[in-house]
Parts: sequence; C-alpha cells; structure tokens
Amino acid sequence: MLSGHGLLGAAKAALENMTMYLAHELGPHGIAVNGINPGLIETDSSKMYAGGDAAYAEYERDVIPNTAAGRVGRPEDIAAVTAFLCSEDADFIRGQTLLVDGGLLSSSIASRPHD
Repeated sequence: MLSGHGLLGAAKAALENMTMYLAHELGPHGIAVNGINPGLIETDSSKMYAGGDAAYAEYERDVIPNTAAGRVGRPEDIAAVTAFLCSEDADFIRGQTLLVDGGLLSSSIASRPHD
C-alpha cells in the first residue's frame, strides 16, 4: 500500500471489475478484454507520484531488493505483455487483469513471517 494513493487504488479496482464485465459482454462478439496492472515502471508518471527524481531514486532503491526480478520495470516490459495479449496466442485469455510487477507482490507475500 502506498500512502496517498487511495483514489488511484480505487480507480484500478474499478477497472479490474469493468474488465471482467466487458469481457463477458463483448466476448460473444469476438472481442477479448483484458487489463494490465503494472508494478513500478520507470516512467515520468512514477517519478511524479514518488515526489520527483530524488525521491524516486530512493523509492527505487527500496523496491529493487523486494522484487523477484531484481529491478524496476521498463515501458518495454509492459509493451511486450500488451503485444502478447493482442496476439492470437492469447485468444483464450478473457477478463483477466495481469499483474506485471517483476514479482514485487509475490516477494512481499513470501517475505512475511509465518507462524
């Protein structure tokens, strides 16, 4: 969870729900609907949300050790997933929101203490 991102989180949740509904409604017409939920991607937007270049660099240093991929994402990472979802190979994927975060979420879950 990121402080100050309540509205962004709510908007993303709404988009995930809309993705499922549109996939169901448009599927019979041959239209596949899916979404991509990116993790930390090195973009101007990420730097702005972090509070500027210096704050982003510190945020990046904190995130990298907790990411299975060992790096932050690049726009090309998201483009590759987008290209796949637009290909015939992804025809049977419908109504999904793919988390493309280099394993950040799974790394944070895996590092939690267990009873």
